[in-house]
Amino acid sequence: MPHQSDYIQLRDIKRFVQESLRVLRAQWYVPFGIFLILGAYKVYRAWTYAPEYEARLSFIIAEEPIGLEGSLGGVLSSIGLSSESSYNHERFIQLAKSRKIFQSAVMDTVRMDGHDQLLANALIDEFEQYGRWGKNRWYEFFKDPPALRGFRFRDTQITHGPPLARLALKTLHQMTSQIADIRYDPDAAIFTYIVRTHHEDLSYHLVRALFDKIADYYVEKTREKHFQTYEVLEAKEDSLRGLLREKEAMRARLRDQLRYASSESALVPLEKLSREINLLYIMLGEVVKNKELADFALRSKTPIVQAIDFPMKPLPSYAPLWWMELIRSAVVALLAGGLYVLFRHWWRRVG
Repeated sequence: MPHQSDYIQLRDIKRFVQESLRVLRAQWYVPFGIFLILGAYKVYRAWTYAPEYEARLSFIIAEEPIGLEGSLGGVLSSIGLSSESSYNHERFIQLAKSRKIFQSAVMDTVRMDGHDQLLANALIDEFEQYGRWGKNRWYEFFKDPPALRGFRFRDTQITHGPPLARLALKTLHQMTSQIADIRYDPDAAIFTYIVRTHHEDLSYHLVRALFDKIADYYVEKTREKHFQTYEVLEAKEDSLRGLLREKEAMRARLRDQLRYASSESALVPLEKLSREINLLYIMLGEVVKNKELADFALRSKTPIVQAIDFPMKPLPSYAPLWWMELIRSAVVALLAGGLYVLFRHWWRRVG
């Protein structure tokens, strides 16, 4: 059998709900007023908002993990070459977001709006046009204008350039991270670069430049160690072949000189030189073998960053829909206005 206190609690809840609904009906103009102000602002912004153009570029890294077992893997390890793949998509993503890749990409010259310009300056134009470059935040109104106002890159030498250019590059890198992103689908093993700006050509050129730079840099750094080993072995082979040519020429001249020699002691230098030549041939054989192994490792470890879908103009554009903004405004006004009305009413009751 229900306890009497349960009836009292249900009755209190019912009274609270009824009184709250009565207060909301009586002061309906509060959330409605908020809706009018907020809705008008949101609809105006939706109508005047410049569309954003999205450029997507998907690609894969064709790098199979090759595990060479047995004698071949042991020989590769003996000359300082790993037979295992070091591919890591997390590391690749962090590398793609690095300032080094960004700098090399935005320092490219592209043709936009009928003239050639640096991608970095085109990005600055984009941010400056929409009030995000060279301006203080709203709470920093008392500060002097930022030094970056009106700044443009004059050349591509940033590392050893003026401090203002380095500051501009770091600021531009931070701001561009909000409009450019790279994603990875683990199921399909596909990377996707996504760039959104208010300028169609800028989105198109930026995503292409970012992809080209990360692809070139990743391939170069992945094969760098193997290429250096190959170059060392190639130089050693050339050196041994040159030395062999000298020794064989010396042996030929010595044979001519000792052609009519009858004593065995006179033939000792010739035999010694022949042993040196045989030893050099053995060394050359080892170097050539290691060079072929290094060449194999270089080919097998060189990844292929292969694009799947390049962006194609016209790019898809996105802009807020005015009726969606109106619905959102209504929901926000109902919640904010209703909570304000109820809080004020019950605060007065308690007080």
